[in-house]
Amino acid sequence: MLRIVLMVSLVLTSGVTLAAEVRIHTPQPSWSSLPVVTSDNRTYSGFNSGFNPYFDAAYGLSVLNWPKTEWQRANEPDGSSRHAVVGRFFRVGGGISWRSILSGGMNVWLWNADDNKSTTDSDERSSNTVYQQDGAAFSWNVRAMLPIQTGLGPWFGYGRMCLRASATSLDSAREVSGCTPMWQAGLSLGGFGSRAVSLYLEYDRAHFEAVHSYAISAGLRGVF
Repeated sequence: MLRIVLMVSLVLTSGVTLAAEVRIHTPQPSWSSLPVVTSDNRTYSGFNSGFNPYFDAAYGLSVLNWPKTEWQRANEPDGSSRHAVVGRFFRVGGGISWRSILSGGMNVWLWNADDNKSTTDSDERSSNTVYQQDGAAFSWNVRAMLPIQTGLGPWFGYGRMCLRASATSLDSAREVSGCTPMWQAGLSLGGFGSRAVSLYLEYDRAHFEAVHSYAISAGLRGVF
């Protein structure tokens, strides 16, 4: 506790000294009050204030729908002209968020797929056999959320993705590269802990000239 002491002395002719003491006390912050202040600041900056940076990371499944090769078209029993390859991907990115309702950012995607059913025996090969798929992409997007509660609600986004991917099957090796619009939809499941971190589910769709891309993922977004 802070104390200010003021001493006033009077010396009388008789040699007697009179003294007066004035004390002023002011409150001092305690350690127990600091966690409350810190927690309130995190909650406010994460969801209720103006513009704040964010970081997110996600993991999910993607489907690249490739046109079939001549061999596949000739041997595919259903006569379909396309072949879907399912793979796994990891996405990381960041950007700027306004009150967690509007945001814009950039992401890097990395994914691959392996088919354990692949074989080098031409007599046993199947039109569905694709034993390797690799790809990388860069994207930017803007999104708007309809908040049901703080950090909770559906959202929709639009952006652009630049992709480079390859798929290798027993009869061919193919590549696709280029940039295309991207559509997104998702659901934020609300914050936890400091409430500046939220779990979300996301669906992405993009169509290149020859390849159609679909992805679903689960991720974490942290607002600072």
